[in-house]
Amino acid sequence: MQSRKIKPLGAIEVVGKKGKKDEPFPIRGQKGQYFYIRVDHAEQLKEINDAYKSVYKTGVEPLEEVRIVGRGGIVGHRPFLLKGYEGRYLCILADHAEQLKRINDTYGELLAKKEEEKRRLAEERRRRLEEEKKRRLEEKRKKAKEAIERVRDTIKDARDIDALRYVPELMRKAEDLLAEMESAFSASKYDEIFDLVSKARELAERARVDASKKIEALKKPEKGKYVYCIIPSPGERKSFGNIGIENSGEVYTIDHKDIAAVVSDSPMKEYELTEENTEAHDEVMRKVLEDYTVAPAAFDQVFKNRKILKVVLSKAYKTIKEALKLLDNKVELGFKAILPREVAEPLDEEKRRDAEGWASEIFESLAKVAASSKKCRPFSDRMVLNAAFLVDRDKVKEFSEEMGKLSEKYKSLRIQYSGPWAPSNFVSIRLGGKR
Repeated sequence: MQSRKIKPLGAIEVVGKKGKKDEPFPIRGQKGQYFYIRVDHAEQLKEINDAYKSVYKTGVEPLEEVRIVGRGGIVGHRPFLLKGYEGRYLCILADHAEQLKRINDTYGELLAKKEEEKRRLAEERRRRLEEEKKRRLEEKRKKAKEAIERVRDTIKDARDIDALRYVPELMRKAEDLLAEMESAFSASKYDEIFDLVSKARELAERARVDASKKIEALKKPEKGKYVYCIIPSPGERKSFGNIGIENSGEVYTIDHKDIAAVVSDSPMKEYELTEENTEAHDEVMRKVLEDYTVAPAAFDQVFKNRKILKVVLSKAYKTIKEALKLLDNKVELGFKAILPREVAEPLDEEKRRDAEGWASEIFESLAKVAASSKKCRPFSDRMVLNAAFLVDRDKVKEFSEEMGKLSEKYKSLRIQYSGPWAPSNFVSIRLGGKR
């Protein structure tokens, strides 16, 4: 459409024979019937017809030429006065006048559609801009929230080492900045948060470092986090009583996402693999096993502090989750088959082969009830089977009944049955620890 807007006429006035609007008249020397039309209407209609040519596609066809007759019956623009009417007039071919009326109306419709399309596009652009504004605001809000969480985590790390006690002024400044950031977040003043986050974290980190130095200077006995096992997270801190290794006190949980390490605050040192220590380690796992699926941790794993342990749990998270899935709602049951001394002496090859055949049958029978099974190293020449079985909790009774049947069947063997235990023969998680 042309850059210069030509508005359509609201009404086209023509005058016919003796002032009648719908009765054209002939002009001597000219073909066809004519109407009188005001000069300004005639000029505007010609412009509308020309403008219409550039937008016409279908419908009413534009006129190639508008037939106008002036004073004295001369074709062209020689206006005259018309008695009884104001303004100056020309004569226009009646057919052209009717066609121009239709062109005027169609052109008006096209302009209206164009304006509507412009309005629609403007509205669509406004909507897109509004959506983009909302998206950017939401993105900024998300980043602001993450920034606040980072500050909270840094302050929490400082609190975990009791920084408020050792460097109270630094901690109060960091916490005041955190409160200011939270207030700005509530008021959607996200840029203020970004201006404060670096300073807040720097203060909290300084508090943590300075507090650590003061604690070190006081030379307090260093205690770490001794890890016994990993369980699905109980959702809150869980205590299992004062049963820590070497009387180290409370055994409790440290969460990471949906898993938790079962730990005690125990001295940072190397723990000797004594019977007493291994029993203490196993007893903790057995206590936890009463209510949770347990992924056993290897003996003697101690971490310097909560933060380091959580970092290690984060790195090992996928592997731990797979282990917990494997062990879900399962326990370990132990089984040993021994040739009694009166049967085994003298222990010749025939007795050995017979006993090993019985042991193989026993293992295969019990393995059918278990989710997994494993043969372990025997402790003596008379022990023909030392095995561990991973069994669903709801199948322990079935396993025990099968074991009873086998005991009756193989009376020549002395059978030892134990458990339930934490499944240490199937999973042993090694996170690392102090060394």
